[in-house]
Amino acid sequence: MSETIAIFGGTGQTGSHAVAYALEKGYKVQILVRSASKVTTKNENLTVIEGDITDKSAVEKTIKGATYVVSFVGGPKKPSEYPEDMMLNFVQLLWPLLDAENSVKVFVYQSGGLSAVPGKPLTMMTKVIRFIASRAMGIGPMIADNEKAAVWMHENKKDSFAFIVTLPGELKEGDSEEAVECTNDAPLPMRPITFRGLAIATVNA
Repeated sequence: MSETIAIFGGTGQTGSHAVAYALEKGYKVQILVRSASKVTTKNENLTVIEGDITDKSAVEKTIKGATYVVSFVGGPKKPSEYPEDMMLNFVQLLWPLLDAENSVKVFVYQSGGLSAVPGKPLTMMTKVIRFIASRAMGIGPMIADNEKAAVWMHENKKDSFAFIVTLPGELKEGDSEEAVECTNDAPLPMRPITFRGLAIATVNA
């Protein structure tokens, strides 16, 4: 019987590649989307669940029977539109559900290379890039939210499943499948990598 991967953010730039790659590798895939009409992939191993990350019953249904759970969720880049503590609230909702779902072995959370994680302070260069990007691109609230989510996960570790926080740097379009490795809180290469490359690394994590 094939293992199952549950994916949140499966219609985004990285998530859509992850769904395609996981299906290529023979996994069963369960994704949560706000609108099923956004999913164009047709595959007998793909289950689409409608809802959002604030909907406990939909989240619980998405991870049911999954061995691996992955979040590629991202919010609006416009600061005024970014929901306060969106990702922190999501992981706080998800955590007890993961703990209760006996099949789950690993949770992978995509953060970002400009977000700090406990025990790994940012370099001075990264701090400078972060300051400029936050002002120019409006991603300050998203960075801060990812950091709060990472801190909360570290402070609330569970024995029932492992978790990995990925910290990708610059992402770009392309078909490259450059091999990168996902390890807990280890920054992925700060040189540009493709969305597909990151998706493959995450599924293989």
